[in-house]
Amino acid sequence: MPFQDNEFLTSDRVRLYYRQSTAPSPNKIVFLHGLTGNRTAWEEYEQFFAAHGYQTFAFDLRGHGKSQKNINHNSFTLARMAQDLVEWANIEKITKFHLVGHCFGGLVSLQATDTPLRDKLSTLTLICPFYQDHRVQPNLLRHLLYAILPLAKLVPLPQLRQSFRYPEYWRLKDKPYPVFLCNDLLSNPLSLYQNGLLATARIDALQTAAHIRIPTYLLAGGKDDFVPPRFVQKLHQTIAGSRYELFPSGDHIVNIRKPDTIPARIHQFIVTATKPML
Repeated sequence: MPFQDNEFLTSDRVRLYYRQSTAPSPNKIVFLHGLTGNRTAWEEYEQFFAAHGYQTFAFDLRGHGKSQKNINHNSFTLARMAQDLVEWANIEKITKFHLVGHCFGGLVSLQATDTPLRDKLSTLTLICPFYQDHRVQPNLLRHLLYAILPLAKLVPLPQLRQSFRYPEYWRLKDKPYPVFLCNDLLSNPLSLYQNGLLATARIDALQTAAHIRIPTYLLAGGKDDFVPPRFVQKLHQTIAGSRYELFPSGDHIVNIRKPDTIPARIHQFIVTATKPML
């Protein structure tokens, strides 16, 4: 399938990169990657959905990949990233689309439902969406992240070099998780981790989720240490009429691990959720 690289400039003068399939279609789908990731996590999803008649759009979020990296913490917020999508949809004159987000991209997707995009979203798919909530019992890793967050607010990390390597994450689907972390560390400034943690602490994900009235599909990995299934289940219980699915052997990057399964499940959900009522 033919694809093309695009960029656009946001209202706060940040250059954002995305790739889209070139064949136009009324069925449009947008993919948002996780913190410290990039567009290539969705490579096989783009191929699948383009082959099924969708026009696909996969973004590098601000501060990531081929998008502008010199982002300070004041403009690295979930609200600002959701606004990026609002501006992109206006520029592209897109009136309806399906939104898929993984991890941090799932939080951006949640935040997008609290913007004018809510009227443009046909469906919402959240894969292992990372959020901070002390009402759900966290695991040891979560305790560690929460413990260092106050320090992250106090320690200014410098923006390092502006150009980093651009790993193709879909090629790593059979590699152990430490390989992914190594690629993340080699591909991003440390300030990106800091800004990501600060951004997740600024919103109440469950409060936002309680107002969602869009058909929503939530996927969890049974062996996910970053977003244990109970977190995803809590969102499922909060979002009225949502669908929940657990992949027992899946870890935090279950979307990359299972490109032979999950795209078809998302497609089936979309078809079912948007089928006209008889």
